[in-house]
Amino acid sequence: MFSDSFYGFGEVNYAAFSPKSVTIATDAGTINSTTKGTGTDFIVGVGYRF
Repeated sequence: MFSDSFYGFGEVNYAAFSPKSVTIATDAGTINSTTKGTGTDFIVGVGYRF
């Protein structure tokens, strides 16, 4: 909090997914692959209390 009326806030979220094997069958043959994902979100804000 900056003062009695102004304040600030923040949040961070992080997600990570384990690698997964993927197999896709096509007319030309089979495709094998591995996929994984990660992500991060940041939020920062300032507010005023009336």
